[in-house]
Amino acid sequence: MTTAVSYAYVNAGDNRPSLTEQFNACRAYASAHGYTIFGEFNDIDESDQPATTAAVAAIHDAVARQGVTTILVHRPSAWALQRLNGLGARVEDVSATGSEQRTV
Repeated sequence: MTTAVSYAYVNAGDNRPSLTEQFNACRAYASAHGYTIFGEFNDIDESDQPATTAAVAAIHDAVARQGVTTILVHRPSAWALQRLNGLGARVEDVSATGSEQRTV
């Protein structure tokens, strides 16, 4: 069974669904694909709350120490991919429809 983490985020100027909607999409995708979610992490990057990327550090730790192999993200932007690529896990876009998997 694949062990995954969910990553949700909001940032200034990006019209993204709420964190709750993003996590719900990750949960549904994980269920449809037989993934076990190890943890759910989020970052908020707004003018009054700049992202510290603490969630990315926690994901890195989950990959390195807990055997997480997949990062689930709803419609990952270049901003998110820049932070997630190189962590040692596959990034999958959960906004893909049906049983299609999109690795980014």
